[in-house]
Formats: sequence, C-alpha cells, structure tokens
Amino acid sequence: MKAWQDLEQTVALYWTGDDREPKSHYYIDHGVKIERFADDGRFEIKNVQLAGDHYEDVSEEERKVFETESWLDGCYFVCQNTYTRRLNKVNYLISVEKDLNTLDDLMVRKAVLTKKLDRYYELSSKLSNFTPQ
Repeated sequence: MKAWQDLEQTVALYWTGDDREPKSHYYIDHGVKIERFADDGRFEIKNVQLAGDHYEDVSEEERKVFETESWLDGCYFVCQNTYTRRLNKVNYLISVEKDLNTLDDLMVRKAVLTKKLDRYYELSSKLSNFTPQ
C-alpha cells in the first residue's frame, strides 16, 4: 500500500496495545485514519470526518487512491468527496427551506463548505498528477 509506505518514511506512527508488542499501528490526519494490524497485516482506512464517535470505511474508489497514489492524494480525495456530499445536502436543504433565518444559516454553511472544498481541490492539484474523477 503506497500510502502506508509514505507514512512509514515520514511520520511517527501511533500504536494500540503494548508498546513492546503492538496490536496495530495507525495514523490520523485530514479526517482519515489508516491502521495496519500486526496479526494479519491487513489495512483499515476510515473516514473520521463524521458526526459522533463512529467512523466509516472509505469507498473502494477512495481506497484505490491510497493503494496506488499517496497518503495525501488519498486524504484529499476523501475530503473532496465528503465535502461534496455535505454541500449537496446543504443545497437540497436550501431548495426546500422556507424560514428566512434558517435559510441564512444554510447559506453561511454553504459558503464555508465551498471554501473547504475549493481548498482541497487546490491542494490536490499542487500535489501530483493524480486527478480525481
């Protein structure tokens, strides 16, 4: 996995279990957690940008970016997809909302999400020749 190789060379990884015999090593950044388990060597990659204390597996398409590109390419791709979904939801809510106060709040939220999404597209374009679909 290319993303894991990038991390092993550049950052200090965290571990679970005993530091003399860890159960797994992991790293969290940009709303993504990657974890490699010691017993079988498998990887889990989770989107942690969700409300509450639950994480979701990244999609197969997102996972392939981590496998073939780089850690940051994968993180930026997950962020782009997450913010796009949130922006679509806000746009839908704007289209059905009647209360002007709530509508104003939604417009502010839309501006914030758009700014974040644009930032990740810009970061991704500067990183490599990987271009999300």
